[in-house]
Amino acid sequence: MQIFIGFANFYDSFIKHFLAICTPIMDLLKGDLKKLSRRQEQREAFEDLEHRFISAPILCQFYPDLNTVVEIDFSDYVLGWILL
Repeated sequence: MQIFIGFANFYDSFIKHFLAICTPIMDLLKGDLKKLSRRQEQREAFEDLEHRFISAPILCQFYPDLNTVVEIDFSDYVLGWILL
């Protein structure tokens, strides 16, 4: 779950109400056994995020005639980039 939330966190500026959507998923990381019983709520939050990742403006057709930006993030041992 931590890896997924870390991945999803990159897109928080593109997803409206990101924190509200992720809250049920992040509740799993708290270790509160009472909240683990609400599996349907977490499944719905995951499916909502999944849908938002594959829809505009997150993922769309590449248009070579439009301006393109490459964002790069790196450390001593890893490099990541995204084409905007």
